[in-house]
Amino acid sequence: MVQYAFGIGATDITDLLTNTAGGLIGLGISFFISVAPNSELGPFIDRAEARHGQVSGMRELLGGLREAASGSTPDRQFLGWVTGRHGVLDALGVPRQSA
Repeated sequence: MVQYAFGIGATDITDLLTNTAGGLIGLGISFFISVAPNSELGPFIDRAEARHGQVSGMRELLGGLREAASGSTPDRQFLGWVTGRHGVLDALGVPRQSA
């Protein structure tokens, strides 16, 4: 989009395909993280912090994910995260877990 706005560079179909694929992969990862049991998110976040915690912005992102996974409501909007049961689970017919 920036290329078109400023009239610089060139684009082709591979730009569109790779950007679309990257967006879909990100949405898929976000979805699966949002429906994963909280007991599995802690170890996942720990591994992600160990590998990518030094990347700019990752510590904040993972901190928000850890905060949301713990059941608390983040003090800011975080990726549309829900602290209750995700509505997609009901739509898919996934049974509720007993407490």
